[in-house]
Amino acid sequence: MVTAVYGNVHDLDGLLEALREQRPSGALDELVIVDNHRQRRLPDDFQAESIPGCAIRVVHEPHVGLSRARNAGIRAASGAYVLVTDPDSRPLPNWVHELSAALQESGAFCAGGRTVADLPAADSPRAEVSAAVLEQFVPLAWPEHRTRLRAPYWLIGCNLGFRNEPESLFDETLGVRGERHLSCEDLEFVIRALRAGEEVIVAPKAVVRRAVHSADLRTRSVLLRAFWHGVSVARVRRLHGGAHIYDSYRIRDALRAAANRLVLLMNLARIAGFRIERLRLRVCRRLM
Repeated sequence: MVTAVYGNVHDLDGLLEALREQRPSGALDELVIVDNHRQRRLPDDFQAESIPGCAIRVVHEPHVGLSRARNAGIRAASGAYVLVTDPDSRPLPNWVHELSAALQESGAFCAGGRTVADLPAADSPRAEVSAAVLEQFVPLAWPEHRTRLRAPYWLIGCNLGFRNEPESLFDETLGVRGERHLSCEDLEFVIRALRAGEEVIVAPKAVVRRAVHSADLRTRSVLLRAFWHGVSVARVRRLHGGAHIYDSYRIRDALRAAANRLVLLMNLARIAGFRIERLRLRVCRRLM
């Protein structure tokens, strides 16, 4: 398993506790923690004995970027399959078993589990979140049983498993990079696999709770996330022309879908990011 740490070292204890609670039949053999800070913060022997039977290794990747960090962890992983999650995500006790079984039994190249939002406490002023905003963090539609990936389902990077092969890497022009909240590294990964003729499946019983913090739900944060999502989709379209992406970047659609003022602004921010990046790519023709 691989997890990349940048600014959230304090979340690792909770993740390790969740991994200790995995069913014995799905216990981890190896955990690679990627320290993605410019100056290393985790020692080589960090929590080395904290998960019985699991070898924990720390890899330092000083060049900041989620995709780059995950790739460093994937290259360091020795197992036949790689499972990926984030330090502030919490896999349920059957996660390792269900995701590994989905890959082994189906023979698929990639499987994604069900990811649900772990929202702020009910007494928080941001506890009530509209579906349109929530969908920026987690998919809302899931099948009841394992199925091949198809609309309206999509997978998310904090709950993925795939075969450990040379092509099993994320595109490093996508994914969060410092203050640039790029995304869609998981979408591009899946599109690339499907275009190569690989099978990708949804495994809804492999559940991870993804943390959504109060700070993530502030208006400025929501709009910035939407803007960078638009930028990211423009990059995916440059990489995979003609690929079907479940989204719309027309102002008319944004106006029709606006349930409230925040959703309208979010949709417009996403459209702005998409169009600005598309124009930039036409001019300089280079992803950065």
